[in-house]
Amino acid sequence: MDREPLTLEALSAHFEEALEIVRAVTDPLPLRNHLFALILLKRLHDQFQERYAALIERERRHGSSEAEAAAIAEDPDEHPIFLPREARWPALLSAPERSLPALAHACSLLAASNPSALAGVLDRLSFEALDADLGPAAANELWHRLLQHFNGITLSDQNLLTVDAFEMAIDNLLETFIQRAGRKAGDFASPRPVMRLLAELLQPVDGMRIADPVCGAARSLLACRAHVARAGGRPQNLSLHGEELDPETWVLGRLNLLLHGVTDFQLELGDAISHPLLAPDGSLLTCDRLIAHPPFSIANWPRAAALHDPWQRFQAGLPPEKRGDLALVQHALAALRPAGRAAIMVAHGVLFRPGPEQGIRRALLQPDCDAIEAVIGLPRGLGYGASLAFAILLLQRHKPEPRRGKVLFIDATAHLEPESLAEGLQEADILKIVAAYRAGGEAATLPVALEELIAEWQAQLESAYHAACSRWPQAGSAREMIDSHFHLRRQALQQAAERARAWLAHNPTLAGFAATATLAEIENVQQCNLNFTRYVGGRRYQPAFDLTTEWLDLHALEAQRNQAENEMDRLLAEWGVGRE
Repeated sequence: MDREPLTLEALSAHFEEALEIVRAVTDPLPLRNHLFALILLKRLHDQFQERYAALIERERRHGSSEAEAAAIAEDPDEHPIFLPREARWPALLSAPERSLPALAHACSLLAASNPSALAGVLDRLSFEALDADLGPAAANELWHRLLQHFNGITLSDQNLLTVDAFEMAIDNLLETFIQRAGRKAGDFASPRPVMRLLAELLQPVDGMRIADPVCGAARSLLACRAHVARAGGRPQNLSLHGEELDPETWVLGRLNLLLHGVTDFQLELGDAISHPLLAPDGSLLTCDRLIAHPPFSIANWPRAAALHDPWQRFQAGLPPEKRGDLALVQHALAALRPAGRAAIMVAHGVLFRPGPEQGIRRALLQPDCDAIEAVIGLPRGLGYGASLAFAILLLQRHKPEPRRGKVLFIDATAHLEPESLAEGLQEADILKIVAAYRAGGEAATLPVALEELIAEWQAQLESAYHAACSRWPQAGSAREMIDSHFHLRRQALQQAAERARAWLAHNPTLAGFAATATLAEIENVQQCNLNFTRYVGGRRYQPAFDLTTEWLDLHALEAQRNQAENEMDRLLAEWGVGRE
């Protein structure tokens, strides 16, 4: 029988239709986590039913009666995540007039039945509180319509064209919410292409422990997981750890991991500086790879806690109260295992500001530390909700011999594809930067590094194609969809490869793109200034100053400050105290 599978496009369209249902009634953004939770409930139900049917078939094949087989299929130990009957989809549809209470009850039951995976996620969502703005009847009607909408689609694994179709559709839905959030998007998410770049630079492999101390929606952890999967590894063998300060974003990150099929992870609510992730013995939790996209400048970081840090992470010095970036950098170094590596996004000012930050950079550049492996400059416009340009700091506890005593500088600000600033970092740009990093900035070895990287990506794509074909061995519409899907992906990769090769042909010496500098030169000649334009010859990057953009940024910041002050005044009034 030729099944009609769900494609990425069909899934994304269905999710977008759900957003339209919400938009017709209210703003979807405040309902973001609840909508993701609803999709998770449907996904878990359909996967549960798929496994339930397989267990019945297995037991009947082994001679069990129908009742015996059903009893085994109802055994919680037979399921990765068990769904009590009242948490299954038919129960949610059975009482249209009580959709919100039914959803709330289902979430509580699921969390209680699966505490290791779902506690602190579904049970933190208050569906019954959603009627505050719409009124009970209208809110209930909205969520019943959404239940009916998702009832029209089956999200079981067998029904997906490719194994990653559902995960990619979820990420597209998150992207839609990001676009609606505008300047606030940077508070909870990092750009997909930039996270892929960081993962390609870090090259995580099976069995590693990956951590993000400011994980937001957990896109960084998922980028590392996707990298391992593309490379033919077993992403389920990764140990994923993260920390997030904002409660709503923390729930979103946990939901995002669950929707991507990750049930074994540690995502804590807290601040990485004052309350870092710890091992069972109370020591700092260390990892093989650390990846982070913190809020730029990390204003109002807990400097007082860092003054008396029991884990002695800040031996290089403490940055100013309003500039906590280099505190996070030092935390990252302390949290790395001996062979560990880290990639952290920072604003350009971190590279050259004088004062305490200069002293910290000097300490990190001393030969007995030598922790900064590379500085990669990127232009403004690639991050959400920020007009600032940023750079990537690559850190390594123990550099390989060829890279010791020096730092690699890459200036990609004037070398990006024309579409990158409007559409996000392009695959051709990732190829250029990663190949230059692998080549150590050496023009002589970059052509080989680029071709090896292109060959890796092509092999990964063909492996994904054969895996998709194995799911649909019979000729028919599904195989035609797979062939069409991968034909487009091959074309896109070929175009990216051709653009990267053309760029290299026009820049064979890498002038203005990549260079290395010794630790002595950086300290004695450049006074520990890590601004990449000082070391990379050729065109110097000067960010364009747009008065309108800068004024809007300032106005947005002032509005956020006023909102925070109003909220503080409200809380103080509730507590019966005044603000001095």
